[in-house]
Amino acid sequence: ITSPFTTVLWRIFLHCLPRDSSQWNQIIDGSRDNYSELADKYLLDLAKIREHNGDAENRNHPLSQEDESLWHQYYVYEELKENIYQDVIRTCQEISFFRQKHVLNLLLNVLYIHSRHYGESLPYRQGMHEILAVIVYLIHLESTTVNEYSDSNELMKQLYDPKYLAHDAFAIYEKIMEHLQPFYDFKPTNIVARKNINMNTNKYLLFQRVNDLHI
Repeated sequence: ITSPFTTVLWRIFLHCLPRDSSQWNQIIDGSRDNYSELADKYLLDLAKIREHNGDAENRNHPLSQEDESLWHQYYVYEELKENIYQDVIRTCQEISFFRQKHVLNLLLNVLYIHSRHYGESLPYRQGMHEILAVIVYLIHLESTTVNEYSDSNELMKQLYDPKYLAHDAFAIYEKIMEHLQPFYDFKPTNIVARKNINMNTNKYLLFQRVNDLHI
């Protein structure tokens, strides 16, 4: 069974959206506002930083080592962005969509914001870009279909507003990573947690292959 609205189903199953569609408008707006706030907080650009040069406490001097200094944060996290970008530029190179500069920047920003927001509890790991890429690409394809179809209703057009591709992809990615977090936690103490997930999941996958879910 296939659906032209797979990412809507994902949002429902992941509890990004309730089953009651009458609540979707409000929840979508809130979710997008949340991403915008995170972007304003974590995406530091030089122009914004220069506006705060030489503040009252002199924390935003370019050579400041204060944790609250915008310059200090900019330099510290540039390395993180570089590491993420090295993965992003290798994403699905055979698909032209992923060779567009604005798409690469979108992937970079979403992954960077997520990593900054969750910090040490769920830092960026190699391979996370591939999870996000699937989400972004599918939302893009479905958005194109919805917005080219003249009979699409207003709710679906709002759900698939291309201006909010990053916002909506972040919401889905965030929920998926909540479930995948144990598999990206390489602490020895987390081995038991991963095994428990496997044991619990095995009860519900009646047709799984022999090697599925083994770590």
